[in-house]
Amino acid sequence: PFTNANNGTIALTAGALFLSNTFNNLAGSTFDMQGDFSVNADGGTPVFNNAGTFVKSAGTGVGVMSGTFNNTGTLHVAAGTLQQDGTLNNSNVIQLDSGTTLQSQVTTNFNAGTTITGPGQFLLSIGTTTANAAVTIGNYAQTGGTLAGTGAVTLSGPFSWSGGIISDSGGTTANAGGTINGSVVVSGPFTNANNGTIALTAGAL
Repeated sequence: PFTNANNGTIALTAGALFLSNTFNNLAGSTFDMQGDFSVNADGGTPVFNNAGTFVKSAGTGVGVMSGTFNNTGTLHVAAGTLQQDGTLNNSNVIQLDSGTTLQSQVTTNFNAGTTITGPGQFLLSIGTTTANAAVTIGNYAQTGGTLAGTGAVTLSGPFSWSGGIISDSGGTTANAGGTINGSVVVSGPFTNANNGTIALTAGAL
């Protein structure tokens, strides 16, 4: 196990960090991915515990996080895309700046305490994102995978949906309309609210 403590900052300035054990980023400390780099699973039991701040601060392309990422602090995408290729267990702040994307490729769990801030996009492309508690997403896109769970999901900004399944039994509410431009499946309660307009521009619902 490796621990970043005492309000320290560790900057990943090139290449990749390979994990086969536990990396602890304590409260007050920062792990700064300063480009389109990666934290990779390398056998064993790779776990990144973030109680401080994990930030992708630079790079217009894709940075990658593999293994298990447990966020009880702040996960901040300030530049480009952060692609989650493992399991994200979130129970605190996800901050998505303008023009950025947090992409879920395998498993994302929005647990109690999850707050998603900023105008950036949450993109579900593969795998399952589960709302285990109520969560509001301002900029939501789905190209595949399944949005599941028992917590109420509120889409507070216009959404884009081109593939996959929404099956959340807690109900999904679109408060600002959106676009469906592919073949999609709704198997949980879905509500179009607040005088929103949902446009079916291609495919089928």
